[in-house]
Amino acid sequence: MSHNIDFEVKESLERLRRAIRERESTDITISGAWILVVIFAPILLAVSALVFISSSGNLSGVSISFSSSIGGVGVLLLSLIIGAIAAALIAVLYYKLIYRMNLHFKRSSMLRESLIDLLSSISRLKGSSVELGHIKTLHSELELKETRRSPGLHAILSIIIPFYWLYVGYFLTSQWQEHEAREKIFFKNVADEFRSLGVNLPTIYWEEMPRRSPGLYTVLTLILGGLFAIYWLWTLIKDPEHHFISHRRFEDTILDSIESFIKS
Repeated sequence: MSHNIDFEVKESLERLRRAIRERESTDITISGAWILVVIFAPILLAVSALVFISSSGNLSGVSISFSSSIGGVGVLLLSLIIGAIAAALIAVLYYKLIYRMNLHFKRSSMLRESLIDLLSSISRLKGSSVELGHIKTLHSELELKETRRSPGLHAILSIIIPFYWLYVGYFLTSQWQEHEAREKIFFKNVADEFRSLGVNLPTIYWEEMPRRSPGLYTVLTLILGGLFAIYWLWTLIKDPEHHFISHRRFEDTILDSIESFIKS
């Protein structure tokens, strides 16, 4: 087989390699230091509000000199700048979280398609048959569930609409949870079919993300306030990294196994 590899197999294998290479730019690790945004942004907004109130009092006084009015305008501008910085930090964080999810979903789709193509072309090369119907259905279901969100729009709405950030947290949690659950089933079926074709694929340990209920987390945030919001955001930053680790483990193992099979 190593001297007469079917063209389709080579093309599918190259697409698999390309999808794996792209993980360096899509499966992004976000620093936990961003959690400080949740802690300090409300403080900055509170300072901004106090400065604004102080400035308004100075500007609305009955007797006010030209120099003091200039000072009042400066304080007002300072309050606006502080508020804008706090809002921008919040928006940037939500942008990064949504953007990362979109990138991973897009790469994951490419990876799944390349695996399906490889199964199909290797089975034809060997004159064997594999069950692709169920695998293609799982892939189609994942495509439907992997909703691509607009990171810019949701980031802006999260700072101009009260409590909109709860909705952002809800769909980020639910989409990651559902994506992993369905994709784990997809990869298991793919691995079984490759083994049926003679690919020596060892059992791959999948480290799951912690199971979390977005509905429960929304309620707890409303009840407990800022402290639980900080914890929830921490999970949104760090939980996907468990998924990335398992993805990487699966990708490396299946690529090595397929390449060894083709060379044999």
